[in-house]
Amino acid sequence: MVEVLRQCFGHGLWRAKVIMLRAHVIGRSEVGTYPRDEAEERVANAHRRARAAAWPLTFSVQPAG
Repeated sequence: MVEVLRQCFGHGLWRAKVIMLRAHVIGRSEVGTYPRDEAEERVANAHRRARAAAWPLTFSVQPAG
């Protein structure tokens, strides 16, 4: 998950680990805030990478706020 967060969302190692741990403990975590089109593209890319590596990751686009 850390590598997907770094590659697809541009997070550094520390921030990616914090997001991963929050998702693991709470069950979800905010990855970032982006314009809708960009967010959808990043999520699609993250899903492709996760599936290619057989990782059970799910991302979604939510309205800000």
